[in-house]
Amino acid sequence: MSGDDESSKDAGFETFRAVIAEYFELPLEIVTKWACFDDDLGLDSLAFLECLVMLEEAAGHELDLESIATVRTIGDLFNFYWQFSGDEIAQSS
Repeated sequence: MSGDDESSKDAGFETFRAVIAEYFELPLEIVTKWACFDDDLGLDSLAFLECLVMLEEAAGHELDLESIATVRTIGDLFNFYWQFSGDEIAQSS
């Protein structure tokens, strides 16, 4: 990944985490790449599904939900979403 791609991804993550924090009314400082949905953020499986629906709406298409089984942290979810919509996130930041 080039430097521009990396900085674009970093900016995209900042936008992503801000949206997650606002949507779930969480303090921004606890929404980190390593924060687990359940243990660190207190989000249950229903909240996780809400998050997926929100991401699908933002992407404008369905995400490959079979691949979502490995997602445990905010960083995992961001990386999963970035595969589908990296340019859109970067442009909206």
